[in-house]
Amino acid sequence: MNIVRTKTGELIHATQIKEDEVYFCPECGEEVTKKVSRNGVVFFSHMPKKHRQEETIAHQEGKHLLLASLKSHGFHAELEPYVASIEQIPDIVVTEGERAWCIEYQCSVIPTEEIMERTRHLGEIGMSVDWVLGENYETQHKLTDTFSYLMKYHPQLGNFLIFFVNGEMIFHTQIKVKPRSQQMTFQVVRVPLLSFSWKKWRKMVEDSVPVKAHLKPVDTIEWTPRDTMLFKKLASPLTRSFLVKLYRCRQTLEDLPSRFLTFPIYTETFKVPNLVWKGHAWILLEQMAFKGDIEMMDFVRRVEEVWRPLMRPVPNPQSQMEACLWELLDELLADKKIRLGYPKSKMNRLQSKGDFGKILVSVEG
Repeated sequence: MNIVRTKTGELIHATQIKEDEVYFCPECGEEVTKKVSRNGVVFFSHMPKKHRQEETIAHQEGKHLLLASLKSHGFHAELEPYVASIEQIPDIVVTEGERAWCIEYQCSVIPTEEIMERTRHLGEIGMSVDWVLGENYETQHKLTDTFSYLMKYHPQLGNFLIFFVNGEMIFHTQIKVKPRSQQMTFQVVRVPLLSFSWKKWRKMVEDSVPVKAHLKPVDTIEWTPRDTMLFKKLASPLTRSFLVKLYRCRQTLEDLPSRFLTFPIYTETFKVPNLVWKGHAWILLEQMAFKGDIEMMDFVRRVEEVWRPLMRPVPNPQSQMEACLWELLDELLADKKIRLGYPKSKMNRLQSKGDFGKILVSVEG
């Protein structure tokens, strides 16, 4: 950090400090310690014994490199301005006329909740945030809550993440989840910062939307008994809870619609395997069917309640849930046990309008 607070509460820049004074973090109030980067830049970080992630020299130098690059492209950029209204210090704030946006350069791995909170507070004052991740994140290849939250979708790049490591802007593009695990596959695009166009980057970000989940089953890979065994053996607590629920309903995995037993096992939207969130919906459908025909809107509302605790912290949970719901309905319509009291042509029109209407469902057996 470059801005610190004195004992009297005054905010000063690192270049204005006195050697014999004690300084404090303007956000948390904890005492901070002075450090000097390899190129002589003075900055502060939290004391090592505090339960906070110490700011690294690489982080500090990276912010200065990004700042210098933005300024060289004609952007009005400021390093670590203190935003009093939300008591927060974004890494870099760029002002374009009356509009401002910021870059958060995150090197150390921190809880996803902290990233979400910082993003939310900046959004409250109308400031959009572009997260650029450091090397500790770039070397991770497993899908995490942080990646699901920060991942964006672009028509040409697919799902992508942005990193800055050793003077290079690194893009992981066309990100997908491997069929049998939560490991990610992606294409890597490296651009030296000296050749990087911030204007093109801003256009790309503005044309992007939050992560787009891959929901369509991979029909080229067949689910085997061994996959069922591994599914049970490697079950997380949330998956085990589902298996217990299935057992109490006197059902097995084989009793679920066959299209649920497909690959990929995971999607970008849920913490649990696809089989689990679809299975929860199937159990709910059968329970509601005991009382007769089901009104679709009632089913949708209750499914969303069941799914919400199982979702990753994506920035657009409602639209993600709707996409998953339509994928589920397509699979249910392919099951012979389901009879839909509405023509498929009208279903398609309802989907385009985002309204299910009073569709009735009957479940046989």
